[in-house]
Amino acid sequence: MEYNLDWKQPLLNDESIKRIEYQEYESYTGIDLNKSGDIRIAIQNQDEFLLPSRSYLYIEGALTKTDGTKYSKTDVEISIINNGLMYLFDRVDYQLGNQNIEGYSNLGQASTLKSLITYPKNYQEAMS
Repeated sequence: MEYNLDWKQPLLNDESIKRIEYQEYESYTGIDLNKSGDIRIAIQNQDEFLLPSRSYLYIEGALTKTDGTKYSKTDVEISIINNGLMYLFDRVDYQLGNQNIEGYSNLGQASTLKSLITYPKNYQEAMS
C-alpha cells in the first residue's frame, strides 16, 4: 500500500523571507464619520506578497464637543470604553479579487466577546 504522506522525511523550515515591511494605504473613498458608508482600502500592487494576519488599522482622530470646540483639561474627564474603537464599524470584509474571503458584523460585540473568551480573568492585572 502506498502512503500519501511520508512521515519519515525531515521537516523543512522555509526562512526565505528576510524582512517584513509595513506599507501605508489610505481609503480611496474618503472618510467622513458623520455619514454612513463604506471605507474601502484597495491594494493595487500585484507584485507584493501580503500577510493579512500582521496587518492593522491605525485610527487617529480628535474628540470635539457638538459645537466643534475642543475639550479643555478642566472639562469633565472623558474616556473611551474598552474596545471602543471597534464600535465605530458595523461590518468588515476581507476581499480578494472581489470575492469575499472573510467578513464580520457587529465588530464591537464580536471582538469584546472574543477577548472575554480568549484572555484569562486576571489578564488586566497581568498586563500592568
